[in-house]
Amino acid sequence: MADYIQIKTSIIRWACNRIGSLYSELSASKDFKRLSNEKGGAVSLTLKQAEKLAKVLRYPFVFLLLDSPVTDIDKLPIADFRSIEGKESPHS
Repeated sequence: MADYIQIKTSIIRWACNRIGSLYSELSASKDFKRLSNEKGGAVSLTLKQAEKLAKVLRYPFVFLLLDSPVTDIDKLPIADFRSIEGKESPHS
């Protein structure tokens, strides 16, 4: 029998938004049907499903297990001096 991991839907929704995807699109896919079975603000996924979800969301697996999203994951530790057509890059 498989063990299930509880993952908060708020974290999944935040990670979906981060990559420009919709939670509803993700839950409609055959690989993540369990996302539509939300109970108490969380979903139950097997370890394999959770690892696959992390890969699809481009979000570290361990961060899915936290109570709130890690929002500073995309911040660079050094100054970014890139420019596009002489204007500062939105990633700067």
